[in-house]
Amino acid sequence: MSTDNSTEVFFLKIFKFVILAIMSLALITTIGALIYAAIEYSQKPKEPAPAKTAPAATVNVEDFLKKIQQSKKVEPPPKEEPEDAPAEEPKQEKPVEKKYLTEARQLFACTKEFDAKTKQNTSIDEEGARQWLQRNADDRKHDRGQAWVTDSVKFNCAVLSNQQIIEFVKKKPEIKLLMESTFYHLEIWDEIKNNIAEFNQSEQERIESERREEEARVFAAKTRAVFVLAVAGGAFGIFMLLALYLIFSAVESNLRRISESIESFKNNQMTAVDKTAELS
Repeated sequence: MSTDNSTEVFFLKIFKFVILAIMSLALITTIGALIYAAIEYSQKPKEPAPAKTAPAATVNVEDFLKKIQQSKKVEPPPKEEPEDAPAEEPKQEKPVEKKYLTEARQLFACTKEFDAKTKQNTSIDEEGARQWLQRNADDRKHDRGQAWVTDSVKFNCAVLSNQQIIEFVKKKPEIKLLMESTFYHLEIWDEIKNNIAEFNQSEQERIESERREEEARVFAAKTRAVFVLAVAGGAFGIFMLLALYLIFSAVESNLRRISESIESFKNNQMTAVDKTAELS
């Protein structure tokens, strides 16, 4: 009987040790899962890198020189069909605003200096230059504006004063330099403007794409946090169940000890009574 009780107590001790190990793992899992879930749930979308500025580009005089040297003739771009003119409004007696007159005068002065150096006749006047600038600057389709006028005059004056170009034109007087340089600038300017617009558009698309990716990443992190919270709840439930088992086991052990003590006390009393009876 004593051997059976010793064996039972030994196995109970082993079982309690296993239970305590499982409880420790459950508690560690609960704490770790809660920390991980808090980190994942606190994730916030990161702002993408700001939009980059489009690379600076200008119409280059050297590129124009190479082009006229390589090609025999630079043809102007095809003329665009004029848009339907709006219905004419009643004429009002107001002074007509002459836009870009200052720039036209500057361009006219540059052509005069060029004609003097090359002994040519560019055949341009201030009003003709002004009207050409205004027509191309205020084109509703391209919307070039004042920036184009300023850069066009600057470029054309640089071309007309470039010594290499002057020497080249002296050898080939048939070249209409101002016409070719103005149309060249117009073409390259529009190309640069379109490239800038495409670059800016691609940057905006990149930012929107990165924002969507960040939102998806944060959503996935919060989903993982909810799942890990469920795991933490399960681990804590196991811990509590095993704790309750140990409590009931301890109560059972204490009751067994009390029962054994009472049984031992009864046996001792009975032994004492028997001895007393024998003596009497």
